[in-house]
Amino acid sequence: VVERFESDAVSALVVPRLVLHASQAARVSYLAVNLLANTVWSLAHQQATGERDSSTLLATVALGGDYARVRTDARVVGQGATTRQVALYYADGTQMHDFRTLQDHIAPKTNSDLLFKGAVQDSAKSVYTGLIRIREEAKGSAAYQTNRNLTLSEGAWAESVPNLDIRNNEFETAVLVFKSEGDPDAVLAYDKFLADNVKHWLAREIVLKWKRVLKRIDLTSRSLVTLI
Repeated sequence: VVERFESDAVSALVVPRLVLHASQAARVSYLAVNLLANTVWSLAHQQATGERDSSTLLATVALGGDYARVRTDARVVGQGATTRQVALYYADGTQMHDFRTLQDHIAPKTNSDLLFKGAVQDSAKSVYTGLIRIREEAKGSAAYQTNRNLTLSEGAWAESVPNLDIRNNEFETAVLVFKSEGDPDAVLAYDKFLADNVKHWLAREIVLKWKRVLKRIDLTSRSLVTLI
């Protein structure tokens, strides 16, 4: 299912609401595309519930809106259920993107995977707040949460606030936050410089150091927050 939200340059408030229920062994995917004008406010709420052996996907592409908030709640209530949450966003000017997510594991041997990636520039802002909840009965569950942000201008701002609520000792959880800022062209030029001088001892040591840093990012760890 694909929903596309567009508007003219008018002052307005949009409040989209989605309630999705996947029965046993069902496969359901949903994509929301926000192309609203930069004069519009949007307060969206997406909720998905997955029964036994089901698979659900909540996806968002957020490009428009003055203030655009998306709350996505994914609940896996049946054993073997899987849910994914994905978002891609970009903001410029004075736009603000606000994401709030919940990965709620209620049944045993359930899985959730979240990936939100975005970029902001000018004086635009983005904030991501996510909660992984592993309940008492959700033994043997696995949950992953990754948020990656890129600030393209000095006045742009991006923030990540990951949270965990763990109520049993039999789970596999990873929380990853990547935050970077600066000029992408400068990063590419730096990488090219290292590649062109890879035989030099200093360039070689820098590359090896970076490889050691990346090896420490282990998705099987209980929790991990990395700010770059």
